[in-house]
Amino acid sequence: MSRASPPLPRRNGTSLRLVRPASREQWREARRLVEEYAATLGVDLSFQDFSREVGDLAAAYGPPGGDFLLAEEDGRFLGCAGLRRFSEGVGEMKRLYAVPAARGRGAGRLLAEGIVAAARERGYA
Repeated sequence: MSRASPPLPRRNGTSLRLVRPASREQWREARRLVEEYAATLGVDLSFQDFSREVGDLAAAYGPPGGDFLLAEEDGRFLGCAGLRRFSEGVGEMKRLYAVPAARGRGAGRLLAEGIVAAARERGYA
């Protein structure tokens, strides 16, 4: 991002935190999680041009209109969520996913809250 971002939230009482992918390794983990998410749906996402999206998540969810977050705990990436511009003044949360082992522990909620905060930061309704 060209401007400083506010600190990302951490789940109280756990070491679960949000990370914006910055390194190639983090983007590889983001891709792994998005592909895992898609596999759980049982729906062919080609109508959404999914292969192009997952081929370059940084471009699909990059600034200025987007954001992408990973849930991380003790060096393990446990979930993801993206934000994309849908239309003027409107953002859309995409690809919210928590691995089965992270469900019920607040990873999904932390990701959703992080994306909502990112949407507000960008002025989305």
